[in-house]
Amino acid sequence: MKLNLSALSEQYVKMIDELATLLPIENDECAPLLTVTVDETTKHSIKVMFADNAIIIKIQKPFMFARALGLAAEKAESKKTICEDLLYPQLETMIDASRNAVMHYEGFCRMVQYFALMGYSGIQMYTEDTYEIEGYPYFGYLRGRYTKSELKKMDDYCALFGMELIPCIQTLAHLGKTLRWSTYADYTDFDDILLVDDDRTYALIEAMVKTMSESLRCRRINIGMDEAHMLGLGKYRDVHGEADRMDIMLRHFAKVKAICDKYGYRAMMWSDMFFRLLNNDQYESNIEISPEKAALIPKDVDLVYWNYYSTDPKIYDDMLAAHKRMSPSISFASGAWKWSGFAPHNSYSYVASIPAHECCKKYDIKQMIVTSWGDDGGEASLFSVLPTFQLWAECAYEDNYSREHMEKRFATCTGGESLADFDIMDRLTDTPENPTPSIEFCGCSPSKQLLYVDPMFGYFDRHVTDETSKHYFETAEMLREAAERSPHLEHVFAPLACLAEIDAYKADCSRDIRKAYKANDRMALGDYAYEILPGLLALETDFMEVYSNSWFKENKVNGLELFDVRMGGQKQRVSRAIERLSAYIEGEVESLPELEEDILYYDCRPEDSDASLAVNECFWNNIATIGASRNSKSY
Repeated sequence: MKLNLSALSEQYVKMIDELATLLPIENDECAPLLTVTVDETTKHSIKVMFADNAIIIKIQKPFMFARALGLAAEKAESKKTICEDLLYPQLETMIDASRNAVMHYEGFCRMVQYFALMGYSGIQMYTEDTYEIEGYPYFGYLRGRYTKSELKKMDDYCALFGMELIPCIQTLAHLGKTLRWSTYADYTDFDDILLVDDDRTYALIEAMVKTMSESLRCRRINIGMDEAHMLGLGKYRDVHGEADRMDIMLRHFAKVKAICDKYGYRAMMWSDMFFRLLNNDQYESNIEISPEKAALIPKDVDLVYWNYYSTDPKIYDDMLAAHKRMSPSISFASGAWKWSGFAPHNSYSYVASIPAHECCKKYDIKQMIVTSWGDDGGEASLFSVLPTFQLWAECAYEDNYSREHMEKRFATCTGGESLADFDIMDRLTDTPENPTPSIEFCGCSPSKQLLYVDPMFGYFDRHVTDETSKHYFETAEMLREAAERSPHLEHVFAPLACLAEIDAYKADCSRDIRKAYKANDRMALGDYAYEILPGLLALETDFMEVYSNSWFKENKVNGLELFDVRMGGQKQRVSRAIERLSAYIEGEVESLPELEEDILYYDCRPEDSDASLAVNECFWNNIATIGASRNSKSY
C-alpha cells in the first residue's frame, strides 16, 4: 500500500516503520495523503474516511492509530467509510512472565506490534518475581528477571504506539519462587503467602512498588492478592493466634494501598479473596452479598472479576451483579487459553469469551483484561493465542465475532496469517476422546499427557481410543503444511507438528507393548525394542531442538532448563523401555513386572462409566510418574 506520509508526525511515521513487516506501507508523495487527528471528544473511537487522493483518520486515542491504519488498508479498494466505537476504553492484555517463559525484548516488541494493530490500549506484565529489586538479590534470582533499564525500554516501545505498560505484581500470595529462599523465611505465612502485619513484608512490598514506579510510566498498578487460600493459617496464626481472616485481608490491603498512594498509583486487584472470605470460600454464582458485607469492601480500588472457564451466561450475569453490589469500580479478566500444555486452546477461549462479553456489555464494564497464563512452565507460545486476542479486539470495537469478519481482521493484523491454520493447533486438545470444548474437561491436555507419560506404565491408556494415533498423525501433517504457509510464525507451528507426531506413536505405545507381552508376542515386542522406540527417541530429540529454537525466538534462556529436565527424563524412560524389552526378548530376565498389572482409569471413574474418556490433567509432575505425591503447583 502506497501513502503520502508527509502530513504525519514523526511518531506516527516511526510507528508505520515498525509495523512494516506486518502491514507494509510505502511512502510515496504521489499517493493518497494520510492525515491523522486525535480528539477525545470525537463521536467515534475510530473513523476512517476516503476522499479524493486522501485518507483521513480520526481517533480518540493514539493507541487506536495502528488499528485504524489496518482498517484503511482493508477498505482501500471499496473506499467505504469506517466507524468503530470501543466498548472497553481500557482494552488490555496480560502477559505471564512468571512461569519460566520471560519474553525478551525482541519477542515483546513483535507482540506489541500485533496488539497495536488489533487496537489494544495496554499490556499488563505479570511479574511475580521476574524483575530486579535493589537490596533483594534473591528476588528473581536466575529467573530471567527484568532490569529497570529493560522495563524502561519495553515501556518506551509501548509508548511509541500510544499503549501503556502496566505493572502487574503480587503483594500477598503467588510468591513461592521468592519465598523458597531461606533469606525470606521470616516473610512467609504459609507456602507462597507473605506474612501480614510484619514490617519486613511491607518493606519488601514498598521496594516492589518503588521499582515499578521508577521503571514504567503508567500510574495504574495491579497488586494481585488472589488465591491466598491459607492466609492467616500458618506463621501468622503461630505469632498472633486465631484471627478473623477478613480483618487480616482488609488490614493488609490498607497498608499496601497506602504504599501505592505514596507513589501516585491507582490500584486494581483480583476480586476472589474478598468474595471467598465473605462467602464460605465461594467464588461462583448464587452468591448473596448483603449491604453489610458489601460495606466492608474498599471502594478506592478497582476489583477485577476473573473467569476463564464458564460457558454459562448465567454465571457471568450472577457474578457481575454481585460485584456491582460490592463496588462501583469493576473490571473483567478473560483468558486466552495457553496454560494447559504446549498447545493453545483457542476454541475453548471462544466458547468462554462470548457469553462473558455479552454480560460485560450488559453491566457496562469499562476495563477488559485478556490474560494469557503460563502455568507449569510457560510451554505454549504467546503467539499461539493470537486468535483469542483478535476475538476480544473485535468484540470491543465492532461487537462482531462472526467467522467471516474474524478471518479478514486476523489476516490484516497478523501480516497474512490464516485463522484456519491456527484452528489446527486445537486438534492437539480436541481429540477423538474430547472432540468438543467443554468446561468439564477444560483442563484436559492429551498432547502433554501422551508426551510425558511413561512408555511402559501407560497411566493414560484407558483414556485413548483406536482413533487417537491416526488423529495425531493427521494433525502432524496438517501442522507441517501450515508451518510452510505461515508468513511470520513458522516457529509456532513447527514444534506442535513434532509434538503431534510423538503423540501419534505414544498413543498406542504402552497399549501395544502390554498387549504383546501378555500374548508372549516377542516379535511385536522386538518391533518396539529395535525400531519403534529408537525412532521415538529420535523424534523426541528433534522436538527438543525445534522447540528450543521456538523458545529463543520469544523468550530469555532462563526457564528452558525445566523443559530440558523434563524431556531428558522422558528420553531416559524410553531408553529404559528399550533396555527392559531387549533384556526380556533376549532371555536376560524372565518377566517384566511393570507390564503385568492391569491399567486402571487415571481419574478413578467406575469401570462401567460411559463418560468422555478425556481426563483433566496438565501438570508434568503428575503425568510423568505416580511415584511421587500429587500436587498442582504452577512452575
